[in-house]
Amino acid sequence: ESYAFNCLNMRMLYAFVSSQNVSSLHLFESCGYSNIATLQSWLMTSDVCYLNKINPNFLGATLK
Repeated sequence: ESYAFNCLNMRMLYAFVSSQNVSSLHLFESCGYSNIATLQSWLMTSDVCYLNKINPNFLGATLK
């Protein structure tokens, strides 16, 4: 996360996690990720949660 935000200047990180994987959902939420959406029946076995975390120090796009 630190490398992605500070070195690569990424605006956002995201993850797709099965709604049945409660441990992973808690882990991402404890790291500051927000549950943005639940994709109904996205997997044959369960719904999928879309989580993201916005870089608070994002500097905007840089041209090289």
